Amino acid sequence: MPSGLAIPRSSPDPDAAKQLIRYLTEPSTADVTLREVGFFPPTTDFNAPASLGAGIRTEAIAVQQQAANPRALASLLPVGLQNRGRDYDDVFYSTLNDVVAERQPIPAVLEARGRQLQAILDSVGARCWRPDPPSRGTCRVGG
Repeated sequence: MPSGLAIPRSSPDPDAAKQLIRYLTEPSTADVTLREVGFFPPTTDFNAPASLGAGIRTEAIAVQQQAANPRALASLLPVGLQNRGRDYDDVFYSTLNDVVAERQPIPAVLEARGRQLQAILDSVGARCWRPDPPSRGTCRVGG
């Protein structure tokens, strides 16, 4: 998935942080980072280098196409999950597995996994994050 880089308002040295971001987004640095750790550069004009292995190159092309799609919907990382972040991620992995690998009925999977997801959000009182509008109280799955 595409990523983003930012400088917090509380940064003790914003100028150094800007220099670091410039370095990390140079094509040569981005190519090495992608090849070595699978971290995609935060740009939509990235061209996957031919030196990438076939799998990561295919993924890089798909990520680029997704990021450049005018219907793409950028989302922030889930915030406010405290120690339940892994549980949250596991719901999505399990949903994909249930639908794709296990070929379970999609509506039943979404209903069951939605309940799991809601229980995680409820356990920490997590508020909604973008692209959803801010919530008053705990974020509600499906609305």
